[in-house]
Amino acid sequence: DDDESPFTLGEQGFFILNEGLFGCGNASLSFFDEETGQIVDDVFFTVNGRPLGDQAQSMTIIGDNLYIVVQNSNKIELINSDNARSLTTIDESDGLMSPRYLLQVSESKAYISDWGPSGATGFIRVLDLNTNEITNSISVGFGPNRMVLSGDNVYLTHSGRFNDQTFEFIPDQTLMIINTNTDAVTSEIELGDNSNAAQVDNAGNVWVSGAGNR
Repeated sequence: DDDESPFTLGEQGFFILNEGLFGCGNASLSFFDEETGQIVDDVFFTVNGRPLGDQAQSMTIIGDNLYIVVQNSNKIELINSDNARSLTTIDESDGLMSPRYLLQVSESKAYISDWGPSGATGFIRVLDLNTNEITNSISVGFGPNRMVLSGDNVYLTHSGRFNDQTFEFIPDQTLMIINTNTDAVTSEIELGDNSNAAQVDNAGNVWVSGAGNR
């Protein structure tokens, strides 16, 4: 029976995403069962019979689905959050190049931050959550990173990039605001170097943290 899983995940618990070593392809997924106090390791490999990939960057649960962004494998693994069974893989053939984070922006749509082929150009990939197909790409700055939704706007941080030839770090000072109805950049705010995270407080203010010019 294809619906069977090697084990049943507990009703109360949480997933742990293990990034792995860059270039080693040893990313993995664990599950902590709060009722038993036990951790189940290598959940993805055990259920699906193949490695998760290289450099698991982030994961997002939407409904019953878990989207795992695996940056250096240029893909997103979509699994059932109840049994960790693979549902589909979104990868280079679908338009992903170097994905970082996924954010649901409406009932039927999500944004994926993507560093692009070399980091010299960044994109937001627009994902249809009904079909899991990339329907549009929005050009943004260097190293698009975490995003936060406030109303109809997404606030996108940028973490900079490395020069392909000299490996010199090139910072980015831009916080971009994207309208989720039009999928267009509506404005830019200049900040300090390399914003890398954002959060909305109870009053609706958007707080942004930055790494500085490292």
